[in-house]
Amino acid sequence: LGPGHGKISYAKANGAEAVSAAWNRGALGTVLSLSQGTKPSGFTYLGEKGVRHCILDGTYGYRELMKQIVAFFQTRRSPVAIAETIETIRFIEEVNAAGGA
Repeated sequence: LGPGHGKISYAKANGAEAVSAAWNRGALGTVLSLSQGTKPSGFTYLGEKGVRHCILDGTYGYRELMKQIVAFFQTRRSPVAIAETIETIRFIEEVNAAGGA
């Protein structure tokens, strides 16, 4: 959801974890993780253009991640801007401080 997140909340119960955040520009985001049993990963996006449900295939995502890692080592240029990387790390640190692991 981009830079500028504000308040973060974290909850864990019955094999599930939830992280919610509000961004300074008014956007809201929630991630729900089910850690018990074998369940597919996915997300539901609710936005200005409608609702989209997506199941993620771990094999495809890993392959695409590896392509980016190889390109980084070949070109020495990160595919992600340093400011975005710092914002992501800050977000993860704040989730951890709120009780996440």
